[in-house]
Amino acid sequence: MAFFDKWFGKKEEETRDSSTLSVKNLKTGDFIDYFMSSWEVKNVFHYDWGNNYSSLEYQLYNGKETLFLHVNDDLELELCITKAIAINKINPMLRNIVIDNDEPPSTLDFEGVTYIKQEESQGHVSEESEDFEESYAFVMWDYADKDDKKVLSIVRNGEQDIDAYVGENVDDFEFSNIIPKS
Repeated sequence: MAFFDKWFGKKEEETRDSSTLSVKNLKTGDFIDYFMSSWEVKNVFHYDWGNNYSSLEYQLYNGKETLFLHVNDDLELELCITKAIAINKINPMLRNIVIDNDEPPSTLDFEGVTYIKQEESQGHVSEESEDFEESYAFVMWDYADKDDKKVLSIVRNGEQDIDAYVGENVDDFEFSNIIPKS
């Protein structure tokens, strides 16, 4: 029967060895432990920054909250965990400031931390299951605190769609027990 399945379209299931899994190659449905909780990968996003530079982002969910794990493996592995926050929690006027000036201020204060703008990036993002044609363009402003541990990002997609994320830079050893989707 396997002979006919191979020729007539039944796909062989991909088997993934858990010993080769890392934060660099997670798939939707995988599980990973972080900060004393198990998280399911709900979605994978591919970022194209241009000039053959790309990165990944995993949407993680533990049954109570959603986090985003950003993975940049250009020269060295850089990881960042963030969560979405309401932009008006940073500053009730921040959305209008971005719309009026086409960028946020050079410093932002949030929950007692001063964040300093590090860079502005433009790119395209698509979900794991989509082609590049399904991607959308955005501009992102990245901020960090004076110790470069805490991070904040402002993301603009279109004229009025502006989101904010706050989190921290993390190390790969903080993640463990990666279980592939069964």
